[in-house]
Amino acid sequence: MSYPLLCYAEILRLLYLCVMKAQFKTILIFTVLLLSNIVCFAQDVDPPPPSGPNPPGLPIDQNILLLLIVGLIYGAYSIWFSSKNE
Repeated sequence: MSYPLLCYAEILRLLYLCVMKAQFKTILIFTVLLLSNIVCFAQDVDPPPPSGPNPPGLPIDQNILLLLIVGLIYGAYSIWFSSKNE
């Protein structure tokens, strides 16, 4: 065992003696999960492969009128229902 591992083992033993077992388990699990998350962010990611040309602009107003009508009907219904309950 190398010196840093002995140091960590001694620190963990002192923590175990000072802190109750349930708190120690919680702290240990939290530390492991936190460090594993940091390791995941530290990995390199290959850039995506180059794609073809960008597609032309896509229409977003194809069913907007229908969506507005449904929204108005729902709004009127909810206002009517809330005023009826009062």
